[in-house]
Amino acid sequence: MPVWRRWAALPRPHDLPHIYAMGPNADRVLLIGGAAVQGLGVTSHEIAFGGHLARHLSASTGRGADIEVVGNLNLTVQQCTRLVEATDLGRFDAVVMLLGMREAMMLAQRSEWRQDLEALFDAIAGAAPSTLTTLIVGIPPLPLIVNLPKPLRRVIGRKVVRLNAQTSASVAGRAGVSFVQFEANAADLAGLGPTRGTNLYETWAGRIVPAMLPVLNAASEGPRVHARVDESDRQHALDELHILDTPRDEQFDSITRVARDLFGASGAAVTFIDRDRQWIKSAAGIRRNVTPRQDSFCSVTIGRDKLFVVEDALADKRFASHPWVTGDEHIRFYAGYPLEAPNGERVGALCIVDTQPRTFTASDASLLRELALRVQSRLWAAGAGTR
Repeated sequence: MPVWRRWAALPRPHDLPHIYAMGPNADRVLLIGGAAVQGLGVTSHEIAFGGHLARHLSASTGRGADIEVVGNLNLTVQQCTRLVEATDLGRFDAVVMLLGMREAMMLAQRSEWRQDLEALFDAIAGAAPSTLTTLIVGIPPLPLIVNLPKPLRRVIGRKVVRLNAQTSASVAGRAGVSFVQFEANAADLAGLGPTRGTNLYETWAGRIVPAMLPVLNAASEGPRVHARVDESDRQHALDELHILDTPRDEQFDSITRVARDLFGASGAAVTFIDRDRQWIKSAAGIRRNVTPRQDSFCSVTIGRDKLFVVEDALADKRFASHPWVTGDEHIRFYAGYPLEAPNGERVGALCIVDTQPRTFTASDASLLRELALRVQSRLWAAGAGTR
């Protein structure tokens, strides 16, 4: 058996793996767990459970998928409770938890498991908006996954069954929490390893996605409800990136030019909303100047967690008298996708503008989101380099 790095502590927000599947406005999922979630047996989160989950979701919904992965190889329910209490669950459409492998291997008592679960569910109820659904996935049959001494196989196998039964009982009657039985056969669980792991995780993700679809489809119909919205938190997240008033950057500029040219637009820009101003980091076809926040389309964009489009500003009473519409810029069309800090606070936008009204398709939305994620990746890398 290979030796895997053991995570001694939960990662900081900017260290969390973020997995994306392309598509228009994305479903957002927090994935919490231990060895299975952390990708035991494979070399990348992209080919571990989270990556396959993102791709299965996107293929099933036709939307994008944003998945934040958190936990450690030996995550316990008690650790998960502390993690939930420190997380803004309002940023997500669903939470998926793969827990219990550690407790099963340590032969935890069912009474202790029940108490820890109750504490976790109470923490979720206290931290989550009423619209959020949490899916607790059953513990897989460990004797088929882990190379155990023969005397332990039956003992741990029975322990898995009992802990899963307790999880199902504890979930019953809990609003917003559902138990998903881990349905798998021996062929699915033929052991973890560099050559088998990715197929195994793909199978697991495919088994779980059907239970998630009703939740995510319902969530996509309306705005995400943020549990904690605080302008000072948003501003602090922006300040921590150390991006404001920095010189031009060719990596940002190249994405901005690509955005303008791909859409055949009059201009494109990477903007950040700083207190009472909009500051432009990168622009193509747009003047790179500072404007008041109240005169900024991008200020409206960061108020949402999805794409914001104005197909004809003159026909939209919210913007018909806007300075950028009536002034020298003659803006008639705007599309912006929010840029986030690593902790999920929306700090800016990648936007395109045009002097003519136009329609914006789902394919256009998917492309703009992909470009915005490239900007976001560069933003996080630049911010991490200043710490």
